[in-house]
Amino acid sequence: MNTSETTEERLATEMVAAIQRGITNGDTSSLSRLLTKHQTKQEVTMTSVTLVCLAQTLLTEVSKLRRRCEILEARPMPKWAGAWSGLEKYQPLEFVVDHGSLWVCKAEHVSQRPGSGDSAAAYWQLCSKGDRR
Repeated sequence: MNTSETTEERLATEMVAAIQRGITNGDTSSLSRLLTKHQTKQEVTMTSVTLVCLAQTLLTEVSKLRRRCEILEARPMPKWAGAWSGLEKYQPLEFVVDHGSLWVCKAEHVSQRPGSGDSAAAYWQLCSKGDRR
């Protein structure tokens, strides 16, 4: 094996490690430092430069997706709470069934029966009207 192949292999290994660090902790600067280090030693080929640029772009996109996931995961999720009970404390986005109708809770409360009048409208939203048998 000649020296340039060994240098290219070493550079490739370092690039993979830098990409993995970037994916893990969002650090895109390690690729730039790696490229600068090897440029000063004149060990960088155009292929290496292209790969580093591509990897930086991908890491930037991964970072954006990570932020979007964090925002989405912080949102409250709908939850099935079963049949309505006057003894339960309900939270927003909890779904119940009462008299065959499906309701979603709009505000935290205890004992407000869905559809029981104007005051209940502040706490419940009808999703699907059922048969009141």
